Amino acid sequence: MRMSVRLIEASQTNKIEIVRSLLADGVNPNIRNRYGETALMLASCYGYTEIVRLLLAAAANPNLKENDGETALMWASGGGYTEIVRLLLEAGADPNIRAKSGYTALMYASFQGRTETVRLLKTGTENISCVSDEPYDMTLRRLMTGITMDAWV
Repeated sequence: MRMSVRLIEASQTNKIEIVRSLLADGVNPNIRNRYGETALMLASCYGYTEIVRLLLAAAANPNLKENDGETALMWASGGGYTEIVRLLLEAGADPNIRAKSGYTALMYASFQGRTETVRLLKTGTENISCVSDEPYDMTLRRLMTGITMDAWV
């Protein structure tokens, strides 16, 4: 099995020592699978904080997009993995990137009701005036203006 494939598989199954070893052997942390996904995206999607740290330390690019235009930040945001979102932002992840769907990381966090992640993302990101009256956007508007989900049930 190619080492690059092993890195992606180890990253999505939380095999920290294998990831560490492969990166030490010089495997490119930005290698992609057939869907355009990187090890960083998959570790972010599953909430594997230590692997995210390892990949970022090895210069994984947090702004790469998979085939649908989604980024590691979008996946971590939708999953509510606030610590990973913080790490990605500190590494230069752009919270204003839009997927092919037109959605941003902030929108993905909003759709899933990830209030803590929304709070982290809303500072310095999208302008609330760009939010429409669509149901998902209304959720985002409520979260961004400080109305908790419990208050509007």
